[in-house]
Amino acid sequence: MSDRPIAATAAPHLPLWKVGALGLAYMLIGPSMAMSAGALIGFSAQAAWLSNLLSVIVLVLLSIVISAYARRYVVTGSLVSYAYEALGTRARLLVAACMMLGYVALTATLILGVVVFTSSALLDLGVQSASSIPLQCASAVIISLAAAGCACLGIDVSVRVVMIVGFLCVPFVILAMGASYLELRPALAMQFDFRTVSLQGILQGAVAATGYYVGFDGIAALATETKDPKHNVPRVLIGIVSIVGLAITASCFLQYPLLLDHADELAAGASPVAIFAHAIGWDWLAIVVDILLVPATLAATVTVYNIGGRIIATTAADGLLPRALSRVHSRLDTPVIGVAALALVATALTVLLQLMFSKSPLVTSVYLANLTTYYWLAPYFLVCVGILRILRREGTRGPVTSVAAGLAMAAIAYVTIEMFRSPVDAGTRYLPYVAVVSITAVALVFQFTRRDAAASARAAGRL
Repeated sequence: MSDRPIAATAAPHLPLWKVGALGLAYMLIGPSMAMSAGALIGFSAQAAWLSNLLSVIVLVLLSIVISAYARRYVVTGSLVSYAYEALGTRARLLVAACMMLGYVALTATLILGVVVFTSSALLDLGVQSASSIPLQCASAVIISLAAAGCACLGIDVSVRVVMIVGFLCVPFVILAMGASYLELRPALAMQFDFRTVSLQGILQGAVAATGYYVGFDGIAALATETKDPKHNVPRVLIGIVSIVGLAITASCFLQYPLLLDHADELAAGASPVAIFAHAIGWDWLAIVVDILLVPATLAATVTVYNIGGRIIATTAADGLLPRALSRVHSRLDTPVIGVAALALVATALTVLLQLMFSKSPLVTSVYLANLTTYYWLAPYFLVCVGILRILRREGTRGPVTSVAAGLAMAAIAYVTIEMFRSPVDAGTRYLPYVAVVSITAVALVFQFTRRDAAASARAAGRL
């Protein structure tokens, strides 16, 4: 294999619509519309839509902040590179530690998501062994290899895969919700009555909803391969959060009244869309949606491998990871070693968790999703601090960006306090401490590797 450093990436060739398609697939627009209400109503009942809307507002503020970086810098490291540009080496080290752990956890979460939908689809088709741990572990390995293989073949191949399989489920999810509403005619106005919902429940729901959007910033890692990146990357960042956010908010608003009489089925693990389909006698639609959620989640995994591989390669080029991870294949224009490393670690984590705890993939994925959110809090906070410093350094006002950064920092501080003070359940009680300890450990390793790289560079300069 011939290769070259990460700095020598392919010429910008991705148009706005292709980057936008990757972003929407990365954000799991179809599966999120199908599943979000079922996850959020446990926190805020009829105010689930409001919880999600509050989360969207915070993420839009963050997208404004990150877009301000994207308009200034064309880089492959996303938040890692932005933190360095704004705050220097130490901030880059901390953000890199968070991002490495975050992408491993996010990738493992998505792999488990594909396993969940695959098992559900196989059970629909009568394969009773689909819920066995060995088969689920085998599914995780196969799914990860397939997604990583697509990512290694290049960004153009990944775009074609995402366009073909990433959005097939969306029309059927909309059909299930629309047909159920027309058939059952639920009362929607009740969702504007918040007297029986606590403020804490609404805010906890908003924190939980953040998991649907965390990591959206990764699309900025494709900047060097995007046409007119200083204009198009900000549009994609703000656009995907807004589109997915409004779609999920509308889904929550429509789904809650339909789910009121099906709490037992929801608690047993049935997806909201399947409940709607069975309620109106369209059993075939439940099977179709369950099957089509598999490729939709696989498409998101392909996108994460593309983004995560580039961020790993950039971090390696900075001397924090082994230099071999920074290499880009000369023909495929892909950081294949970085993608392979991410696939190896994330797949091993997925299989290990399933074998150690023998929990359902759904339960494991929920905890991993929470952990993923925790890994992104410090990077989001630091880039908000950084953009204020850049504005001051440039001598520009930027009132919209400044206000967005301030409000986003306040929201992140609140979430950080709440994750320690008010865990959702016993299972999430220790996750914040896992995040802090693992980030500290990786950051210390990066500190030593950075010193070794600097010492080697000085020694080479004396030769």
